[in-house]
Amino acid sequence: MGKKVFAKQQWYICVLVIVLLLLSAMSWFNFGLDVLGLLTNNSTENGEGDIKTNGKAGETATQGNHIESGVLKNITNLCDSLDSLINSVDLTWSVYENSSLSKMDSVATYLATGEVSSVQVVGGSEGWLFYRTNKYGTDSIGDYEGTNLYSQQELDNIAQDVISAQNELKKRGIKVEFFIPPNKENVYFEFMPDTYSHADISRSDKLIEYLKEKGVNIVSAKEELIKEHLTTPLYYKTDTHWNQLGAYIGVRKVLSELGIHIPELSDRIFTSKDLNGNYNCTYGAELSRMAGLQFAFKDDEVYEIEGCTRVDWQAYENEQSEKGVSHFHNDNAKVKTSMLLIGDSFRTMMIPPLGEQFEDLYVISREEMSIQKIDEISPEYMIIEYVERYSGRLKDIGILRD
Repeated sequence: MGKKVFAKQQWYICVLVIVLLLLSAMSWFNFGLDVLGLLTNNSTENGEGDIKTNGKAGETATQGNHIESGVLKNITNLCDSLDSLINSVDLTWSVYENSSLSKMDSVATYLATGEVSSVQVVGGSEGWLFYRTNKYGTDSIGDYEGTNLYSQQELDNIAQDVISAQNELKKRGIKVEFFIPPNKENVYFEFMPDTYSHADISRSDKLIEYLKEKGVNIVSAKEELIKEHLTTPLYYKTDTHWNQLGAYIGVRKVLSELGIHIPELSDRIFTSKDLNGNYNCTYGAELSRMAGLQFAFKDDEVYEIEGCTRVDWQAYENEQSEKGVSHFHNDNAKVKTSMLLIGDSFRTMMIPPLGEQFEDLYVISREEMSIQKIDEISPEYMIIEYVERYSGRLKDIGILRD
């Protein structure tokens, strides 16, 4: 068995080395052709005044120039083709989703050293994986290390748009809370590598404090999540999202700000099952898939809280894609009114506890958000959620005006 694993490791490493050597060879070959073309062009320019066009000698020289020009043209075309090929390979290497070369590198490194080396994923201790790319304008590592703080101008711009949106909703009689759940690494920071330095205060912490001073109804459940994070699994180990337990703590915090109180998580009964093979909407070992390491990082579970709304995740996903709005009705709800939840992918696990509390729960993504759609639903309560790495997009909420 040990020999087979070693042989497999060698195969991955050999493939990776070959790919790298080919890339290097093509780069040097392309460089050589560029130099050759440059020398040839200089030679042609320097001897241009000596070309004779009269008589047979001139005709021979002209024919020779035509041949040389044709050769140079072919070489130029070859160079262009090689450039396109190399650019395509480089692009494939750097693309995050479906990046076979990047995943090959990640798998080869893991099999050879046991370390996680990925452009998207940080390997933490005890099997924890964390998100580290700045794709889509996110900067999770900057959030973690406190190196991407908002400028005063950025804070003012965000505040202006959020206050405008809050006032617009208030005119409609809607009670709203803006909610920023923390990134996973700012809750389970103990499992992050020592190569990263954890800041006590992130840019989102400062943003929330600033907006509160401006009178914005905004909340973070960071303190409550950190308090429970070592005794209760609140985020997936192999995914960037929180699970239903983490979302419950977040929902409880937001609802308390709206004057609605629900039991603590410790007073609820919850069950778990293996994440592998259980469809759970947008969640499911997202980080291990990004790194191509599903075979090694698959120790994760799905949690359900008894009494909370049970969701057909496949039907929900289809509904969000086709209609943009999902509606959950609960005749046994304690709060006999409607709630509208708007957010990113973190909104999904908030559905079960919110569906338990409200007679009517409507859910839409931020991409579907508009004042017209809000008017159609006409909720009494609203939660607008932006996970920490997207907190800068609060500036876009200015669309919630007539």
